[in-house]
Amino acid sequence: MASQLEQSTELAKKIGIGCLIFIVIILLGNFIINLFKKPEPPYNPFPQYAKEEFGDLPNIELSSLEISDKTNPEYKIETTDGQIPNLPSIVYVYKVKTPRQSLTAEDDAKSIAESLNFREDPNPISETELEWIQGERVLTINKLYKTVSIKTAYPRLESEERSNDIEPHEHVYINAASSFLNQAGLFPSQYDQANLSSLIYLKLNSNFELVQAKSAQDANFVRVDFFRNFESVGVTIPPGASDEEKEQYESYRVFSQGVLENPYEGAVSIILGSSSNKNQIYELSYTDWELENRSTYYLQGENNAWEQVIQGNGYLRSLMEINSNPFSIYSPREVKSFLLTDVDVVYLIPKSYQKYILPVYRFSGIAISPDDDEADLEFNIYYPAIKQESNE
Repeated sequence: MASQLEQSTELAKKIGIGCLIFIVIILLGNFIINLFKKPEPPYNPFPQYAKEEFGDLPNIELSSLEISDKTNPEYKIETTDGQIPNLPSIVYVYKVKTPRQSLTAEDDAKSIAESLNFREDPNPISETELEWIQGERVLTINKLYKTVSIKTAYPRLESEERSNDIEPHEHVYINAASSFLNQAGLFPSQYDQANLSSLIYLKLNSNFELVQAKSAQDANFVRVDFFRNFESVGVTIPPGASDEEKEQYESYRVFSQGVLENPYEGAVSIILGSSSNKNQIYELSYTDWELENRSTYYLQGENNAWEQVIQGNGYLRSLMEINSNPFSIYSPREVKSFLLTDVDVVYLIPKSYQKYILPVYRFSGIAISPDDDEADLEFNIYYPAIKQESNE
């Protein structure tokens, strides 16, 4: 008979072999499971569900530029791949803080006026608006909305003020415009960060209307527009992400331009003369709404929006010769076809208070005239972007 020790050794061997077989079975099972198991999808930092915390949103109502009733234009997609680009399905909507007039509103307005070289006492033109008249220039400040406007009666300008020497260096005027606005406290930090600006050279025609100059040498004035960027698509960084991963996810955030009804007009714009005339602003328009909070909403889809445009439900907001003055008076044009070359989401900034700043689709491209001798035109069409029953 086997001794007690031999029996214990034999039992230990059997247990060891059994454990080994069990481990092999588990490993083999896991291998087979992983073989047929679908790989984990990569982490998606973009929002998966819209919160829609503001409930139903107001409809966007804009006027649309008229085109000649002699034409019935075609709509064609002329993007690089012949398709409308895929855009995000969820974006932010921004709620604007309700304007309230502070106890220091009038003193604040006078301080802005003085920094813009309007040092006379203002004339109250309503409960919320003050006006300063300085020769041919008029400054208006809304104490409630904090909007600022300067207008100039160009026919009353002295001839030397209508013939500024303009330098062919855009950065000189962009810096000068920024300096003027900073001095008056009218250049919010988000414009510094975005650094989005556009510049055009202008001159007065025989009717004292501002028209686009061919070059700086032909110009008497410079217009600079500043555009604000809004975060349109946010990201969620996973817990435990490394600093390198956090930086990568941060780069996925999407920003969209803020535009007015005229897509070429910034919420802050200024018209200057020569760089040597440092105290003269001919025109100024400042609108900057304070934001309260934001919430995510579903977009209705760029293809659906384009179909609505084809059916005539879009808002034509610009139609002009390429590289012409986007602020000149519009007259109806004849259009043979609209060739779509670009689609993006932008935020429509209102000039008067509205509760929300809403995204719109901006469809842009080239418009072909029926007459082959006429120059091609460029166009911008807006259409509401948020998915709602009213635009489905």
